[in-house]
Amino acid sequence: MSGLISKGGPRRKLHAHEAVYSQATELCMSAYEALMADNDIHAAWRASHPGFSARHLELAFLKAFTFRFVPAARAMMAARLQAPLDDATKDAIYEALLLDGTLLRGRGRDVAALNSKRQTL
Repeated sequence: MSGLISKGGPRRKLHAHEAVYSQATELCMSAYEALMADNDIHAAWRASHPGFSARHLELAFLKAFTFRFVPAARAMMAARLQAPLDDATKDAIYEALLLDGTLLRGRGRDVAALNSKRQTL
């Protein structure tokens, strides 16, 4: 199944089509830039990652929070199907969303496992 990826470690798995994951990464990066514009938040993030360079701080944020932007990325891509785009672009978006939908079972299992682990703590 070309185009399908699974990102994450043993605690977090992100099952998404590469186009959805790319859109989620862009959204996460936008959030990072907006948040880091606040000096207090930037100082707190830097303090929580001592010795990290600016690029490594970005990568740590992306690794920690990209999975939270996947639903928004899917919604944005679906909304773009309503826009006046050429057929090839719409077909690519539609195919990515269809293939991404095949990974729902894996996402649900991981979310349920994470929630049960949180409740036992």
